[in-house]
Amino acid sequence: MTWKIARDRDRITVAGELRIRDAKEIWRTLREAAQPPAPSIAIDLTKASALDGTIMALVISLRNELSARGTRCEIVGASGAVSALVGLYGGGEPSASTPPRRARRGLIERLGAATADVLERGSAPATFFGDVLAAIPTMWQRPARSSWRGLPGMIARAGADGMPIVILLNFLVGFLFVFQSTPLLEMYGANIWAADLIGIAGTRELAPLITAVILSGRSGAAFAAQLGTMRVTEEIDALAAMGVSRSLRLVLPKVIALTLAMPLLVLWTSSVALIGGWVSALVELDISFHFFITALPDAVPIASVYIGLAKGAVFGLLIALIACHFGLRVQPNTESLSSHTTASVVAAITVVILADAVFAIATRSIGIPG
Repeated sequence: MTWKIARDRDRITVAGELRIRDAKEIWRTLREAAQPPAPSIAIDLTKASALDGTIMALVISLRNELSARGTRCEIVGASGAVSALVGLYGGGEPSASTPPRRARRGLIERLGAATADVLERGSAPATFFGDVLAAIPTMWQRPARSSWRGLPGMIARAGADGMPIVILLNFLVGFLFVFQSTPLLEMYGANIWAADLIGIAGTRELAPLITAVILSGRSGAAFAAQLGTMRVTEEIDALAAMGVSRSLRLVLPKVIALTLAMPLLVLWTSSVALIGGWVSALVELDISFHFFITALPDAVPIASVYIGLAKGAVFGLLIALIACHFGLRVQPNTESLSSHTTASVVAAITVVILADAVFAIATRSIGIPG
């Protein structure tokens, strides 16, 4: 045997060459030498000529075990390569049985930390939007640096591919809107106002808002997940290393695609919502298609259609910007990817509803028949 472990009162002496091949026997001997426990025990490595990493880990484990039992344990006498190994494994800082308690912060310190956190969170969106705005002149001056070739396909994925679900839901919303309003219309003998009701509500509010909510969960989540995956796989870092602007190459094409696709979708979904409203009016109020389509021009001024299209463009812009912002904030792990994708959908829907409220207040007296 090329090693020896012995205890003399409160000192465990480790001598010789201790290698991984004897790890099992060394660990058993160390545990036996530590019995019975004492208020203080020193592990003396003065006579240890060589240790490898495995044995050092066993010594550290014994020290931590004794410290957890209330025995003060320290490693002493190491020199040369053994001393370097002790320092590498943290042998100079015995672990406490309980972690130190943090001093309680005062009210002013907590208020300052909360303010700094809010400012830091607020600076990230501002920096992102500033980068996007700064990339717009470059996009016009150097169009070759932007991914224009992928723009048509991106518009198709954001718009045309989402038409079936968007059209179905807007048809159902238009149908149910008139269906729920039918008892009130019949009560006051106002059946002829069904076209006015669905016409104004569908073009100004229902179609833009419902379409925006659906695309927040569809295209917005897709944009955030795509950019987040590129963060996880370090593709964005590779583009930065090559001097390629992420705003110019990745963000602006998505923003332009969704800003262009949304008004087109709103135009279609407004028509489908009107058809759904007419079907409900036909079933419940026996209103013919001829009467319904004849009453619409008087009920819905062209200004209401323009307002709906403007809402669609603004909603598409906001959804794309928010989705790209959260996608670029993803950390290189899957948990961050899922949480930021979810956060992008929630934030986009919230901002869209707030923007719709601003639109409703600003255009309250525009496009409403007197």
